Amino acid sequence: MNNISDKAFKSPLLIFVMILLSLAIYLCKIGGYGSDEDTLPMIGTFETILSTGKYMSSRFTGYPVAEIIIGFFSFFFGSFYINILIFFSFFLSLIIIYASFEKKFHFENKLYLFLVLSLSNPVLFFDNLEPIDYSLALLFFSLGIYFFRYKKFQLSVLFFAICIGTRINFAIFIISFIFLNDLEFKKYFIKEKFFIAFNSIFFGCLFYTPIWFSSKFSLSWLTAARPTDQGILGLSARYFYKLWLTFGNYSFFLLIFIIFLLLTKKKKIIKKNLTYIGIIISNLLLFFYIPAELSYLQPCLIFLYLLLIKNIEKKFIYSIIFLNFFSWAIKFDIVQIKYKFDLGETCKNITREAVDVDFSLYIKEGSFNNFIKTRNTVICYSNDEINSERYNKIKNGKALRPGN
Repeated sequence: MNNISDKAFKSPLLIFVMILLSLAIYLCKIGGYGSDEDTLPMIGTFETILSTGKYMSSRFTGYPVAEIIIGFFSFFFGSFYINILIFFSFFLSLIIIYASFEKKFHFENKLYLFLVLSLSNPVLFFDNLEPIDYSLALLFFSLGIYFFRYKKFQLSVLFFAICIGTRINFAIFIISFIFLNDLEFKKYFIKEKFFIAFNSIFFGCLFYTPIWFSSKFSLSWLTAARPTDQGILGLSARYFYKLWLTFGNYSFFLLIFIIFLLLTKKKKIIKKNLTYIGIIISNLLLFFYIPAELSYLQPCLIFLYLLLIKNIEKKFIYSIIFLNFFSWAIKFDIVQIKYKFDLGETCKNITREAVDVDFSLYIKEGSFNNFIKTRNTVICYSNDEINSERYNKIKNGKALRPGN
């Protein structure tokens, strides 16, 4: 990678990127352990291994690499350090993915525009400011892509395997990338890709042998809680509603128009961007299977933005960025969800059981204010006694090591 040129260094876009990075560092500092319900179980997995030597998965599947990394930094250092690690894993992933698809990569305005576009999206920015495993998986995935593109296949397999050990669902994106990248129907080429994909999945799945053994060699641990009780209609409604929230409260409509324009150049676009499109589609299909957290769509968002950066006029990119940032300040919604339990002011924004839905247009607070209000709602998932030492450490974002 070349050094930043004087012209690139003076770019207003680079200055904007630095401002967003500074804001992210500040929010990592004040954000505590965040609001994700999976954070404490992942830390708990690490603590259990540390104290008993036994593995206890944090969720249905469990994600060993993420559980160890997030647990280690939370236990010994505290929320600020794990939040910084998570955010910069995400940020570095953006640069590595961009660099992977450039013949001669160097720091330039186009890269900065891609970074600002990605960071402007509320899901990509705010969800990566707290201890989640998506960012770690994305970093290993991006490194695997980078080494694969530069023919370093042994290193590519290594990082793809660690990626699968971080989040097993990334295996779908890895397979899509390997077989669609430089698509050629030649026997030796397909055979080579098959062995790379097989080795990545085989070694990646070795991370899950502890839970496989404890499940008596059954595969029940691969299941996940899916919202199927509302039928295909309810699943579809949840899916499209969450797509709208993820792609942007306002920019979603502009994106539909842009995609329509791109489809007018269908053959050229598909052939030129087959790898991006494959990952986007595979992510959309996976999300339809389990339309849960919006962060599930992070790979789709990133590769869509990369596709747009390379194929549409800058005026559209700037428009998306403006609309994304506007949603930081204020949003509108068409759905008001009623929940079964009233958990109080501190915990009112955490995941609960929805019992009813009203359809009406209304204005609500933007992503930034919502992020600030929901800091440390992770405490609502804690089983620790109120005002105990561990409870207060979680609440204040401190290292969870006893006596610290």
